Amino acid sequence: MSQKSDEMQKNLTVLILTGCLILLVLSNSNFIQGINGAAINILDLAKDYYSKITGNIVYSPDELILNLSFEETDNTIYSNDKFTGFLINGRRDKGVIGNSIELAGTGYARAYKNYSTNGGYGAFSVAAFVKLKEHSELASVQDSYNVFYRGLWNSNIIQFNLRGGLYNGVFCRVWNGSNYKDVIPFSSKAFIFLDYKWHHIACTRDSNDIGRIYIDGIEVGNLTEFRGNISSSYSVAIGVNYPSNAITADPAFAYFQGKIDEVKFISRQLSLTDVQDEYLTGNLTAIVTPSPACLENWTCGNWSICGEDGTKTRTCTDRNNCETILNKPDESMDCSGTTCGNGVCDLGETCDSCGFDCTTNCSQVCVPDCAEKECGSDGCGGSCGSCDEGKVCNAFNKCEATIICTPNCDGKTCGDDGCGGSCGSCSDSQSCTNGACVNGNNYEPEKKSSTARIILAIVIITLMIVTLWILYIVVKDFRKN
Repeated sequence: MSQKSDEMQKNLTVLILTGCLILLVLSNSNFIQGINGAAINILDLAKDYYSKITGNIVYSPDELILNLSFEETDNTIYSNDKFTGFLINGRRDKGVIGNSIELAGTGYARAYKNYSTNGGYGAFSVAAFVKLKEHSELASVQDSYNVFYRGLWNSNIIQFNLRGGLYNGVFCRVWNGSNYKDVIPFSSKAFIFLDYKWHHIACTRDSNDIGRIYIDGIEVGNLTEFRGNISSSYSVAIGVNYPSNAITADPAFAYFQGKIDEVKFISRQLSLTDVQDEYLTGNLTAIVTPSPACLENWTCGNWSICGEDGTKTRTCTDRNNCETILNKPDESMDCSGTTCGNGVCDLGETCDSCGFDCTTNCSQVCVPDCAEKECGSDGCGGSCGSCDEGKVCNAFNKCEATIICTPNCDGKTCGDDGCGGSCGSCSDSQSCTNGACVNGNNYEPEKKSSTARIILAIVIITLMIVTLWILYIVVKDFRKN
């Protein structure tokens, strides 16, 4: 009898403690919020990592019409079972991701269509990375370099070019049945491409016929009536207009000179975020480096004498060993139109471009460059000007209006000042609530996670089951006694 009484007392003790634990879990918001906060932090970190590594864009097979990465090892090109073709009078070279194609003004890539599609008047996007050949110009409309062309001249087309003059550096074109519709930047952006480094360009059209053009993830121009039928049975040309046409006197059909990589043609409008993700994904080597602060610092040797193949070469080395090649100068150049190697330092030749001919006065003299600039650095340690109050200097060295944030800590002893700063902090035994320090830890997370609720529900249900089981044993023992 005594032994049974002892067991019943133990069961009652466990029952009471279990009930207290349930009440503690239900009443302790910190416990719930702690689980919630941890779950949110893990999810946020995962999302952030994924977006940086993948670009966070997933295209369906129907959306991604053309995807040219130029990773083939011969003169063929291939795109996701929908296009196959050839590289003509060009060669492979290092690109933004893997290989790119390098064109010297006479070559192009042509992709033949292996499936049926029309496109019509719907939304679309074209994107690519481009790098102009050194010494190329974008001063007038005669300076034009085709990047992407689909269709037939004076018919249904999509055309994407780098072009100077009134085209402000880059334009995107569709045919509306009687004339062209062009999207161009609001102001000249030609100078951006004249650093002869890699840049990302994108052209989009939405379902409302609004066309937009982007450079390096920044919208630089738009057109509200970018309407035109893009249906075409013709294949795609990269680096020139449709190759079966004779190259006319119109410079809009000029061959590209430089490198092209990661060309995409998509049957929907890319949002600003999508375009920025494409730009960042292509620049992964600049994001994920052995040292995040590593800046390339290339130095190049003298050019060789032009060889029998009509090219000259040099060797370039990164002094900082960043293990990236985004800004690596060209190590080979076409000798057409130059006289390098004739022993005379001709007009236009420099110590860098023709070291065999130009051997004197070769000290590197920095020439300030403020062309098309309103503010920012002149490239030689000086300034191209400053912006008026209420304006900031943007990435294109232009002054633009900005919203100035004024901190507000009126009536607050802690918390956010509204501009990313702090109005003060509380002691370890206090927490900040509505701008005031109060006793106790009253942390309230900004987000609530369904994961925390599920975990809490499982804990409570488990404790209730245990409680009912113990209650059953206690009642059973009581009846026996």
